Amino acid sequence: MRLLCSGEAFVEVVTAARDADDVPGLYDLGYELIEQELPDLAATFLARAVRKRPDLPGLLSELVTALERDGRHGEACRRLLGAPDLLAKAFPLRYLLAWNTALRGDLVGARTRMSSLGEPGN
Repeated sequence: MRLLCSGEAFVEVVTAARDADDVPGLYDLGYELIEQELPDLAATFLARAVRKRPDLPGLLSELVTALERDGRHGEACRRLLGAPDLLAKAFPLRYLLAWNTALRGDLVGARTRMSSLGEPGN
């Protein structure tokens, strides 16, 4: 396991995330936990951040990354489908939906989603 943030630096990240309302702290902790190959724990903190700020596509994307790395592709799809306004605005989220649809075994659905991705700038 490669630790990008360890020792006192990791303690600082964890301490910052102790406040459930600290969205940047929750994001930072989730990101570090993904990097440390602990996606299940990362998903817990990132889901809390998404509940606080459901309007931020970057938060949802990071949560989906954690779920994907944990093999929870169905849940990743449900989270993405639960944010239709963000999906309409953010190409990376539409791509993640198509990708996780394929990874959960729905190749027909993945092809349909891939054909309707739109341009990457959107």
